[in-house]
Amino acid sequence: MRNLTFLFLCLALFLLPTSYGRERLVVFGDSLSDIGNSFVATRGAAPPGQPLAPLGSPLRGDYGVTFDGTGAIFPGRFTDGQNWVDYFPRIAEQFHVDISPVTAWLRDPNNDNATDFAVGGSTSGDLNVNGALPSLPDQITAYLNGLGLKNAIDDLCVIWIGANDFGAKIEPLKTVANIKDAIAQLSETGAKNFFVITIPDLALTPQVKAAGGATILAATQFVVTTNVLLAVELPRFAFAHQIRIDLVDINAIFVP
Repeated sequence: MRNLTFLFLCLALFLLPTSYGRERLVVFGDSLSDIGNSFVATRGAAPPGQPLAPLGSPLRGDYGVTFDGTGAIFPGRFTDGQNWVDYFPRIAEQFHVDISPVTAWLRDPNNDNATDFAVGGSTSGDLNVNGALPSLPDQITAYLNGLGLKNAIDDLCVIWIGANDFGAKIEPLKTVANIKDAIAQLSETGAKNFFVITIPDLALTPQVKAAGGATILAATQFVVTTNVLLAVELPRFAFAHQIRIDLVDINAIFVP
């Protein structure tokens, strides 16, 4: 699934109303959206592998390497080459939606477009499964601290989180509550437009498939339950807070 991650969101653009057209894309999440924060925080240790090693080197990892004959390398991605955050502004332009290119927050914290706060291993709670790294609450705090006197009303906030909650044994109800809490904090600063992406089918991942039947069943139950709760809870939450939340069912878009 790594090398297809960007495709999920490019296709999801068909669901993105052109009425958004906001100034900035602000991203919160895990490795599915991380374009360099983990890489900076771990001084190049994560994602694993050494994408800057020479071609053919046994030390060379697949992460960030583009397999299209160009030899282009994008360190810090948990994908083959670029991920959806890299592609999103360019694809959005084709739909006449003006979104500035995004960079990883930790790469350049003073850059106004360093608005990808996603960190690989993040859960919806305080835990990062990859160690002492930021998770969703930390990402929200970093964004809020960087706002200063600015209003968040012109930001399109994308939240794609929860895949690591399964391994961290966070219950679906808590995952959804954490996501709603993050949205509430953002809305209090003026953010009005949110794009929440459901949890992908974890039963398709190599780690879960290798674990076998009981784990596959548990992963499926977690994903289905969490995504159903998101579909039920977010419209009510949006109405109560007078904000807009578009929920994208990633499993309806991506069919392996």
